[in-house]
Amino acid sequence: MISKIVLQSLSKDKLSVFLFHKVPQQCDPLVPADVNMARFEQLLDHTFSKLHVLPLEEAIGRLQAGTLPRRAACITFDDGYPDWLAGVAPAL
Repeated sequence: MISKIVLQSLSKDKLSVFLFHKVPQQCDPLVPADVNMARFEQLLDHTFSKLHVLPLEEAIGRLQAGTLPRRAACITFDDGYPDWLAGVAPAL
């Protein structure tokens, strides 16, 4: 499971950045690796809840200042798909 891998690899002086392309309600059968909304909510509940999630700008500043908290992470999205507003934003 991703949460065990992620949690084991985190340390005090590193920042993990999770990048999502889009989060559809259902995955396209041709792109089975996509994270759908149900899986994203599982990640929020089981993985991201164990991390210290920060806004990207704050995380960079704290990384540079040496004050990054243990298990620091950012969640980013590379495009503004409609599914982001409909599903992801309310879940965050």
